[in-house]
Amino acid sequence: MNVELPQKLILFHLDNQPFGLDVTAVQEILPHVAARQVPRSAQHIEGVFDFRGRIIPLINLRGLLSLTEADRIGNVIVVSQQQQLLGLIVDKVIAVLTDQDQVRPLELKQTDNPYIQGFVEYKEQQVAILGLAKLATTIAQKEENNVSRHP
Repeated sequence: MNVELPQKLILFHLDNQPFGLDVTAVQEILPHVAARQVPRSAQHIEGVFDFRGRIIPLINLRGLLSLTEADRIGNVIVVSQQQQLLGLIVDKVIAVLTDQDQVRPLELKQTDNPYIQGFVEYKEQQVAILGLAKLATTIAQKEENNVSRHP
């Protein structure tokens, strides 16, 4: 099964595993942020923070992807998806790839993870490419469900 993967990628680690996203959606990579907790927010939302005068949610990707929790924030990747800004917590950004020749698409393996759009090989590592549209839709749905349970 072949899926159209982004031409330009940002690669990062989560729980010592390499992941990637479409770099064209990235607004900025931040070293860390001071987040303010939001009462009764969905479990994967660590809080909100000020990004250039806009308050945006800080998303715990480890929680959303069912990975082991970490006790510190490495980098925050600010992305724009569906006219919404999101801050995604990652352990460490490892590369920004703007040349398609730097990666080799791999045949999509069967995966139970609905957020994985495909796989590429980079420096002999298999990298899972996350579908940002699916992530953003799920985040919005979970937050909407959480708000309706806690009026």
